[in-house]
Amino acid sequence: MSDSNKKLHDKVEDTESLARFLDQGSKFSNNRVKHHAFHPPKGTSTTSVFRSDNCSNKFLIEIGTNLKFEIKAIASLLVKDVRSIYSSTLSVVSDAKGDQHPRHAHIVFPIKNNSNENFTKIKDICMEIAKCASLIKNSNGEILSKNTSFE
Repeated sequence: MSDSNKKLHDKVEDTESLARFLDQGSKFSNNRVKHHAFHPPKGTSTTSVFRSDNCSNKFLIEIGTNLKFEIKAIASLLVKDVRSIYSSTLSVVSDAKGDQHPRHAHIVFPIKNNSNENFTKIKDICMEIAKCASLIKNSNGEILSKNTSFE
């Protein structure tokens, strides 16, 4: 069932793909995702992502637009790549509870972003995540954004 909000398994599988909506141009360049695209907000240990298996580019844009994201680009990565960083100290968990979108999930860091020391450790982890990520592009090779035409 493509492009649907069908019930996903509670467990996020290693074979799944993830999408991260990038709302600032400073989080990516023409061909790569920058590490700060994955930093958890200060005082937290999670970064929001969306489970993107069986989703068309148009459907991903619809998800982000409906959730009021100012989408400048979308990063894509595999769960198995995230979990392989730093001896599996990172996890990816579903967060499709309550008012959250059914495809919402979190990358969970082993520490909170609440001190300079932890910030440096998180930055190192985010640099590894960014190496695994790529920008989603349309069939014309253009970076996918809220302004992408699907006609």
